[in-house]
Amino acid sequence: MTDTAIHCERVVLGAILMDNSQLRHVQLQPRDFSVAAHGQIFEAARRMIGAGKVTDAVTIAEVLEHDTGRKDWLPVTARIQQDCLAPANAPTYGAMV
Repeated sequence: MTDTAIHCERVVLGAILMDNSQLRHVQLQPRDFSVAAHGQIFEAARRMIGAGKVTDAVTIAEVLEHDTGRKDWLPVTARIQQDCLAPANAPTYGAMV
């Protein structure tokens, strides 16, 4: 796993958290992510968006805390969302994951 790959994963996830419609523009599965936590975030986002729920750093952190028992998700998801500068770039970065 390279720093570039990790960065691409974070940009894709941040884009989805900032603009939930970006999920339909990336052709990824949780197993495509090299960082396990990124795959968990992606899977939770797919479930939440599929259920019509608002999905952002706060709401997904709550779901992940419930799913995993970990209480440290909010700083992770907030930083990922903050790191994404342009959600419209999700398809480009998704292709690089």
